[in-house]
Amino acid sequence: MINQPLIDCFQEVIATKENFAFWRYPKESSISFVSNMKQNDCFSDEKAAFYFQRFAPDSNSVYLFDTSLVRKFELESVAFSVADIAFTSEDRSVFETQVEQGIQRIAEGRLTKIVLSRKVSTEIDLNLIDSYIHMCLTYPAAFCYLFYTAEIGFWMGASPELFCEVSDGTATSMSLAGTRFATDYQPFLDKEFREQEFVTQFISSKLADLVYRVRVSDRTEIQAGNLIHLQTIISGRLLEHATLNQLIAALHPTPAVCGLPQQKAFQAISEIEKYDRSFYTGVVGVVNGVQQNKINARLYVNLRCMNYRDQQTTLYAGCGIVADSNPPAEFEETEQKFKTIKRILVANNS
Repeated sequence: MINQPLIDCFQEVIATKENFAFWRYPKESSISFVSNMKQNDCFSDEKAAFYFQRFAPDSNSVYLFDTSLVRKFELESVAFSVADIAFTSEDRSVFETQVEQGIQRIAEGRLTKIVLSRKVSTEIDLNLIDSYIHMCLTYPAAFCYLFYTAEIGFWMGASPELFCEVSDGTATSMSLAGTRFATDYQPFLDKEFREQEFVTQFISSKLADLVYRVRVSDRTEIQAGNLIHLQTIISGRLLEHATLNQLIAALHPTPAVCGLPQQKAFQAISEIEKYDRSFYTGVVGVVNGVQQNKINARLYVNLRCMNYRDQQTTLYAGCGIVADSNPPAEFEETEQKFKTIKRILVANNS
């Protein structure tokens, strides 16, 4: 059977009830797997780690593992029958009112930008490993992961956005913002360019304290699934004293998932959204430990993700709000982002 070793691995680890992680880096064909990781509060020079951080910047989860225990699976192409699943959520007027509240705070001068989100949920007997395989095949340019612990249940996502990569002493981050639909493409407007520039300036200013010189690429457009975004790459060679913890603390949460000013936007989100984002818009990825006295890591913003627990599936999506945002248009943007995950879900009876 196609992908049978991968499926067998999933079934075996589910039976043990151990924590585990599957991950596939962008544009790579192999899926990595590790289980029975040791949860820790900080990174270790001797151990690699799967990193999973909440949106709240004062919390993180480091799961240490021995790289010799990582198993690799080659992904094989296969067709799936996608489930037609109905999700429930609050009425669209609730979210549009929240967007109006964000715009009002910007008009009052309290904020420059705020990112607001919503969630939808349903109860379904989901085939998680088939859904994950389908996700990896559908989004080859995304970081695709499937992570489980008894405390938080299953999380799965296909992130198009690099949070930071540290390799050979160089740190690289990505400014990703603005959204257009690939099926009905319209040129980006000043609103989207401003929104993305806020993110670029924020990341550049934060990196300036940790690198010798900040390098900023030209702005480009990239496609992630059915969506097109504006992207800029920011990088620099790390100062000798700079650490990965400092880098994460400086960048998270970026204006791409929170807003500006950062602390005021974070507080406003907690007041307006009225739900716990949990790990949505947090950070997810792998730290490969220290090699030749230099740490190596590839971390991503936890976007286009879902949580599955007790047959309850919850999806998350958000959008950046600036002064001239349009509430109905922002709602439609979240609907398009939900489709990123909806289109890969496979039910056990499908």
